[in-house]
Amino acid sequence: MKVSADCIPCFLKQLLELSRLVYKKKDLRYGIIKRCISVLSGLPLKKMKPPQVAKRLYSFIREESGVEDPFREIKKRSNQIAKMITEELRSVVEESDDPFETALRLSIAGNIIDYGQAKGVDDSSIRESIEESLRVELDRNLIGRLYKEIEDSKSLLYIADNAGEIFFDRLFIENMPTRNITFAVRERPIINDATREDAIETGIDKICTLIDTGDDTPGIILEDCSEEFVSAFNEADVIISKGQGNFETLSDVEGKRIYFLFKIKCIPVAEETSNRLGSTVVLCRG
Repeated sequence: MKVSADCIPCFLKQLLELSRLVYKKKDLRYGIIKRCISVLSGLPLKKMKPPQVAKRLYSFIREESGVEDPFREIKKRSNQIAKMITEELRSVVEESDDPFETALRLSIAGNIIDYGQAKGVDDSSIRESIEESLRVELDRNLIGRLYKEIEDSKSLLYIADNAGEIFFDRLFIENMPTRNITFAVRERPIINDATREDAIETGIDKICTLIDTGDDTPGIILEDCSEEFVSAFNEADVIISKGQGNFETLSDVEGKRIYFLFKIKCIPVAEETSNRLGSTVVLCRG
């Protein structure tokens, strides 16, 4: 997916929220936003995917401010809340008629923890997302096909999205019919995307092979990723991609069947997928 005109207000909103995290003084916020707009206006937006633009803007603010991880404390809180909630949800999964589907639905519920698209995510909003994800109608035939492909696979690549959310991912992974799973996170901090530090906090490294993408794009641009990640991507029998940023960058990749699990958070993606804004979706491309 390439950048559309609807993406521009979203970029500006993200810049405003990010400036509040890195600068306490309003004058400094004004200055950094003004310089970022100059950077934004100079980019070949029609040739770029939204996460590529986000990377450029966040990298610029990182260099200007010297703040490596503005979302560090937010990610810590997200992990704490998600850990508590997913411990409560284990019995829900175990007692359900279909633990795999239930855990899949809960993993998508965790995708609400996205500070690139929303702020103020808390215990209440996460629980609302859980209730919605458990009752929404999904393509059960597609979910059944995913289960069968995982069961038959020799290797599965699971591409993570956000901190906090990855506790829900672990719950899903624990209910998969395979243990030959590679779990991929971002190489360095970008927005509230999960990094190796977050993954280790969940214990995912004990049940999966943990790698990073070799890049800090909040999505997957294969030509910017490490050889290790590209090799895992090319060799995987099954690829599960979490989150909207990964969808925006991988939805047009040819030669690979990819399952996308996420909540739709903007109009361009709603239009691209023919779903309503806010939908919980399981999609497959390729």
